[in-house]
Amino acid sequence: MKKNLLLVSCAMLLVTLASCGSKDAPKNENLFNIQSPSFEKLVVVTGDETEIYKAANTDSPTLVQWIEDLESDMADVQLKWSDEPGFEGYNSYPNQLFSEAVVPVIGEEGDFYKISNYNDFIYYGETTEGYILKGHVADATPEPLTAENPVLCEKGDWMNFYIVKEGKYKNMVFRARLGELTGDMLHVGVLLENGCVAFPQNYSFMLGVNEEATDISIQPYEFDNLQYELGFPPSMYYENPESFIRLFDPSQFSESQIEKIFNTINGTETGDIEYMYYFPKMDMKFQSVYEKK
Repeated sequence: MKKNLLLVSCAMLLVTLASCGSKDAPKNENLFNIQSPSFEKLVVVTGDETEIYKAANTDSPTLVQWIEDLESDMADVQLKWSDEPGFEGYNSYPNQLFSEAVVPVIGEEGDFYKISNYNDFIYYGETTEGYILKGHVADATPEPLTAENPVLCEKGDWMNFYIVKEGKYKNMVFRARLGELTGDMLHVGVLLENGCVAFPQNYSFMLGVNEEATDISIQPYEFDNLQYELGFPPSMYYENPESFIRLFDPSQFSESQIEKIFNTINGTETGDIEYMYYFPKMDMKFQSVYEKK
């Protein structure tokens, strides 16, 4: 149960969007002037049930996950250190990292790496740093993404990509995600020079099909911290015959539609930034780490 809950979190993000006026695209490749992540080293966990410690000491408190005692997929989840009081009406479980979890290193002390644990596997609450034993991880070297890499135009069962390869909006990346609990979303980002894709938290749209539409539309949307919904005609669905799933296909965007989206988000405060890396030899070939702003 614990492992499944952590893996499901890969499909969930905190998303908010604020509006802004129309602006011309900058003339550099990084359309949104997003900086590369501050950390330079990534490590991958090599075994299951790897503890995260509060200090660089195995006698230190460990991270605990508190899950609301509800028979629901929408139960609240919070993180606390094991020496902190929990929550009434919640059940507690060790909050451990599992094999192939990728985390950024932000420091080291003796036999420990100091890590940011705000990643695809652990993102609840305000606890964002901890320590793991060096012996439980290995260096993680992602394959740098380029605009020509076919995976950035890949269509999948629950996630579709599209990257603009040339012109005014070169290296702008769109990711459509199927969300059973959160609803379908479109995340907008940019390919950085270091070969990862940056998706600002505030550059995301709730997706909604409009059966009578012939073009996209952007409307106010006030739910789950989102401010905008992107409506689209049914013709922009991609239907996967093997999985019987249909998902929005961003590769069908016209240049004018891309410009409309760009003008909506350009200049908006980014919020936290998701940095998505590519590990083709891992079971989860796309892995993301986050940096708070």
